[in-house]
Amino acid sequence: MNPLSLMIQKRVDHGELHGVQVRRGFPVVSHLLFANDLLFFWCSIG
Repeated sequence: MNPLSLMIQKRVDHGELHGVQVRRGFPVVSHLLFANDLLFFWCSIG
């Protein structure tokens, strides 16, 4: 994993960021990395 992915995953693991879950039982997605692109998928809470 690259450093940015590790930082994002750490925040997700600590509950500071929340990804989205497309369907029950599916994994939560917080970000996707492609060659030169980064997509964030976050929920707004509160």
